[in-house]
Amino acid sequence: MADINFDCPHCNQNLDAPPDMAGESIECPTCGESIGIPAPRRPAPTAGKKIVMKKRTSVPGNTQSSPAPTPRTSEPRTQTTTPEVNVSEKSRLVALLLCFFLGWCGVHRFYVGKVGTGIAQVLTFGGMGIWMFIDFIMIIVGSFSDKTGLPVKNW
Repeated sequence: MADINFDCPHCNQNLDAPPDMAGESIECPTCGESIGIPAPRRPAPTAGKKIVMKKRTSVPGNTQSSPAPTPRTSEPRTQTTTPEVNVSEKSRLVALLLCFFLGWCGVHRFYVGKVGTGIAQVLTFGGMGIWMFIDFIMIIVGSFSDKTGLPVKNW
């Protein structure tokens, strides 16, 4: 009979044990925790089909276990809106107004921390208006970013 193949619930190390050890406790060779050897699984009827088994590999150093499934309830789920984490703290409205009124001198770029391109806009009068116009559209659609690369999306 084939060995029992199972994962350590603490470190996800893939282990094998002989079937006569089912129900006994052993120490995981990777993390040292005591774990119980599960009963051997019965193979599902195959009705003459050939089954190809692939060897499972574990990632060394992986200490995360998969989360337990959440039970389903008949209650409707309520969706809460949380602010996006990966967006800039700068205000999109302020950047838009600065670009509209003072975009020719790059004040909106200084506001989001892009000092180098702000100076370039001062020297080129907002790229002769073209650069300023492109920035204005990017701010409106929410694709304008601050100096760290985070999008300026909060109004």
